[in-house]
Amino acid sequence: MHLHQDPAERRAFPRHPLQRACKIFNPAAQKYISAETTNLSRTGLLLHINKILELKPGDPIHVGIAMKRRDVLLQAKDMIESTVIRVMHTVDDQTVLALKFNIDADALPPMGADFVDPEGDTQTPDLQLAA
Repeated sequence: MHLHQDPAERRAFPRHPLQRACKIFNPAAQKYISAETTNLSRTGLLLHINKILELKPGDPIHVGIAMKRRDVLLQAKDMIESTVIRVMHTVDDQTVLALKFNIDADALPPMGADFVDPEGDTQTPDLQLAA
């Protein structure tokens, strides 16, 4: 499948803006950390954490996304195994992480245009979460 893209663009799938609460689990530190998504695609996401994390590209991480604003609790089965692709620390002691999902993009349902859920929240369609 060939998509017409800017030659400077290396991404295989478009990103969709999505600000949602999420949590990450760092297996090395055995800790859960609160975060917020910035955008996502079929193969990964960009998220923001309100503190400095000592992670590096290649580190394994698990992420769970509250796809609806009313989702308060995320269970372990809702976590997606991922790999850290990029780590950026900000001047105000925060961390931005780019993650790649460790699942086959073809196994995910199609991601269409944004939709509005019954509560009126604009959302990207549900992702298939790893069990």
